[in-house]
Amino acid sequence: LSRRILQYLSRSGARPLKPSGLVRKLGLSSRDLDAVRHEVDRLVSTGRLVARTSGRVIATSSAGLVTGTISRTAGGAGYVSVSADPERLPPPDIYVAPADLGGAFDGDEVLVELLDRRRRAGQRCGRVERVVKRASTRFVGSFQPRGGSGWVQLDGTAGLDPIAVDDAAAAGAQPGDKVVIEMLSFPTAARRGSAVVVEVLG
Repeated sequence: LSRRILQYLSRSGARPLKPSGLVRKLGLSSRDLDAVRHEVDRLVSTGRLVARTSGRVIATSSAGLVTGTISRTAGGAGYVSVSADPERLPPPDIYVAPADLGGAFDGDEVLVELLDRRRRAGQRCGRVERVVKRASTRFVGSFQPRGGSGWVQLDGTAGLDPIAVDDAAAAGAQPGDKVVIEMLSFPTAARRGSAVVVEVLG
């Protein structure tokens, strides 16, 4: 069923449809609606379909989006390695500016919107539409108290704002200690991230 849904929504000129519309277009009966909804939800969660605010869905490729794995640089930007057909040469990486990362961290699987602008060498630029799958929710960094709160600067992320950790004192962290944190909310361009300390390394 998922293959039929993807094939229909990946056709040239395909338009977004609600699950009920897919039932009709695929020649299914009303009894199949729950199964179609289940498959649609699963395909959206894995980044193969994109859900619009109207409740309609479309294939990622038809929406001008691509899926790949992001690698972040020390300066805060990212490069997305796009999933490729194993029988073809892999496409060039997509550059993502710091403001367009959408909270993506190194190694995350992301859904990327291709932008019209290009870099000097012609490299495509993109914007992270959504993080499909997190590579990790635990990170190591250096703890520093600031203004009555605790903050952790993650290792290898000089271009990223520190992460707020309200429970650092209770965990026994001292200024300059290396700590392991569990992310509660990932930082975006609009807000800082927050986390809890799960281990003090010293």
